[in-house]
Amino acid sequence: VAPAGRYLSVASEVSSAIEMAGIDWIRCQADPALDLGTEGCFDAGGVYMPSVWADGDTLKVFYAGFDGEEGGIYRIGMAHSTDGGATWGRSCEPVLSEGSLGQFDDTGVLAPHVFREPSGTLVMHYAGFTGGPFDGQYSVGRAESSDGGHTWERSPQNPIFDGETSWSETALFTSVIPSAGGSTMWFVGLDFDNAAQPWKVGRATSVDGIDWTVSPTEPVYEGSQPWASFGTPSLHVVKYGGEYVLWSGGTDGEFLSIGRATSMNGIQWTPDPDNPLVSGEDGSWDAVDVTEPGAIYAASGLTLFHAGSDTTWVGRIGCKVDPSQEVEGDLPPTSGVPSARLLAPSPNPFNPWTLLAFELDEPGFARLAIFDSMGRRIRVLSDGFHFRGRTQVAWDGRNGAGRPVVTGVYSAVLTTEKGEARSRLVLLR
Repeated sequence: VAPAGRYLSVASEVSSAIEMAGIDWIRCQADPALDLGTEGCFDAGGVYMPSVWADGDTLKVFYAGFDGEEGGIYRIGMAHSTDGGATWGRSCEPVLSEGSLGQFDDTGVLAPHVFREPSGTLVMHYAGFTGGPFDGQYSVGRAESSDGGHTWERSPQNPIFDGETSWSETALFTSVIPSAGGSTMWFVGLDFDNAAQPWKVGRATSVDGIDWTVSPTEPVYEGSQPWASFGTPSLHVVKYGGEYVLWSGGTDGEFLSIGRATSMNGIQWTPDPDNPLVSGEDGSWDAVDVTEPGAIYAASGLTLFHAGSDTTWVGRIGCKVDPSQEVEGDLPPTSGVPSARLLAPSPNPFNPWTLLAFELDEPGFARLAIFDSMGRRIRVLSDGFHFRGRTQVAWDGRNGAGRPVVTGVYSAVLTTEKGEARSRLVLLR
């Protein structure tokens, strides 16, 4: 597969330098981020379908694991990192297993998508599978967690969506953006009547998160470019700056790659002309397939988690960072409901200092910190209780020990009890 990125290995500081169409990627420190689980664990045979979520300073990835046994079952696990993804901890046991006999998910659970609702409830949508390999059915279930994702309680209304529409007969991947007035879900539907392009993307809305209405009744996105001519079997949708971004796994029937499309209303989508943005790299663990994206905007910029495999077809989870793809202002809703605004720094670029300002809608605790391009916190500028209104803080380009930092791209990250906001800084020495 023709490489589609400029990959720089952080761990070894050596890698191939390949011009990418549109984005410059840096492989994460752990490469792959999640490898196979320990023998005997639920994920010893493969890990797939990452959904990433920021819980304060902890990064959590929910994923589907396969035990590797013949006729084995897919279950959902959680891994966590407190050092920006350099190291990960996880359990040998899943956080969500298959349902009881006769339930819609009694053959396995996979494709998790985790988000926090405006009420603060942590919600997981997942695909449940029942039946045999050739006559089975996928439907969407819902579960809630009150302990940060360690344990989950299934909704008594499950399944909440079966994927049956005028153009699809089942649903697998979902991506949900909640709001105070309801939620919007994008889902991957399977159209058995279209063998040339079976996987397409639909959209549904719900007031209560349980009853869903497909709108419009036709797919909102179909693979129109050659790299996705066979369909888009996976997706992740985020919203920032008033624009929706659809990260999708696409296939031409032979290889899997990742591309993106943008939309102002979540219905009409414009694919990036440089797609695919991420494809396999010869000789790597993800040489053949790169798919199942999960995007998050963290202090180090855009981090794209994804599944991948080489000629062994064993799934692993990797991630790549683009420090230039940062979001000015509020973080997407997938990481919380921001209650603050981080204003544009001035001057920027700067030398030797810049002025940072943030506004709180209500009194509360807030922390303003500086991170380098690898996501490492180097300085805390303000940490404590703040009154409603504007606070201004200057940064003189020094770390917590008082030493000047080098020329480069940095991030100012404002953390409150309800979410985060960030701004990109450029220091020129």
